[in-house]
Amino acid sequence: MNICKLYVEVLRDRKVCLDWCADQGLFKKEINCKACRLPMNYDYESGVLGRHRCQRISKHRRVKKGVIEVYASENTFFYNARLPIEQILLIIMCWADMFSYEQTMKHGTFLSGGKLSSETVSDWFSYFRDLTMIFLDELYVNSGKIGGPGIIVEIDETKIG
Repeated sequence: MNICKLYVEVLRDRKVCLDWCADQGLFKKEINCKACRLPMNYDYESGVLGRHRCQRISKHRRVKKGVIEVYASENTFFYNARLPIEQILLIIMCWADMFSYEQTMKHGTFLSGGKLSSETVSDWFSYFRDLTMIFLDELYVNSGKIGGPGIIVEIDETKIG
């Protein structure tokens, strides 16, 4: 998917965007209440990815006034994010397409009307690099050593930064 297609098909509307994220497996839109074990209601408007609410009265200790709330971003890549999901997806796409900070900040104006700050873009790009390195480290540990008996491995230098 290119950035134009992302704008037209995904980022045009919050509900469409959240439905697309759920379809891609980025978060669960349907979960059961831990207290009553019944499906919780999903609210698109609260938090980065929305929230799940159970209105049923419960004797659960941590429940105030019989309402249980769980933000959909819990235990996801988007936990503690302060930007709207639309902007986060745009930044992810720009990072994946190797856009510069300036290009990413310009594209951010289409969504918010205001420019993304260079600090925001820098923080997110750094976060993506860190996650990539963690993934590659785990991949290397899980796959074991490269090569083996009778296999020649050619090593070259790499700079990751």
